[in-house]
Amino acid sequence: MTLNRFPNELLEDQIGAGIVPSSANLAGIAEAGLQNPGVPILLAANTTYTIDSDTTIGADLVFHRGAKLQPASGITVTIEGMIAAPMEQIFIGDGEIVINSLHQPVVYPQWWGAIPHTDEIVATAQTDAGPGFAAAIKAHSPSAHIRPGPGIFDFVTQAYVAGGHANKEVLIEGSGEDLTILRSFNTSGAIMIEA
Repeated sequence: MTLNRFPNELLEDQIGAGIVPSSANLAGIAEAGLQNPGVPILLAANTTYTIDSDTTIGADLVFHRGAKLQPASGITVTIEGMIAAPMEQIFIGDGEIVINSLHQPVVYPQWWGAIPHTDEIVATAQTDAGPGFAAAIKAHSPSAHIRPGPGIFDFVTQAYVAGGHANKEVLIEGSGEDLTILRSFNTSGAIMIEA
């Protein structure tokens, strides 16, 4: 099975060579990881996996198109393995995602809903890349390497990460000159990325 536009090429060859959780929740993911240590966990297409307690996932995760992790409000999911996923939103909900940058060296703001576009549209809350960038910066620890990919990313709000991230190293790497564009649509006219 081949999925196009996987940003993490290190896991692309493992698509189809893993285990699918028996249920779309934490218990299913945990069971898959415990029964098959070292084998990637495949998150099925168009399935939302709800997480209702703090947990650490040590296995590599492979997200098929439409697969999403949804930690509940107040819940933290720590991912210690690598992630292979399409350039689309894979993390939803009010809970917190923490990704170990030693295992997953790069994250993509699209995984938190930042939507790039290629035309001259009027920026709205729906096209605001600020929250997606902020979530990616907050999640990637101890440092943050953000690679937004090609497209225009509009910032209606600033990418602000509150508390405990004051000295965090943040690198934002585009796809090349005139390929990745960050535009401000806030009242200050500046793109503020503050961690």
